[in-house]
Amino acid sequence: MHINNILKNYLYNKKEFITWYNNEIYIFGLEQIESLCSEKIVVKLLNFYLEVLGNDLKITKCSKKELIIGGEIDEIKKELHSI
Repeated sequence: MHINNILKNYLYNKKEFITWYNNEIYIFGLEQIESLCSEKIVVKLLNFYLEVLGNDLKITKCSKKELIIGGEIDEIKKELHSI
């Protein structure tokens, strides 16, 4: 099996995962967008909330369970309760 297929199978077997590449955050397992502004985006995943802080933040792509956030990302926080 090709390495790309192995990685895809591993990642997509997870209920949720987050990657940060080229100053964009890819989120799989999105439940809900809790808050959205240019300096802070909060999203709810299955077991936690993810808070992305920075400048000029924007959602570049969104689907039912996936989200890509772009902009000048300064900090990412994981919270177990609503922010």
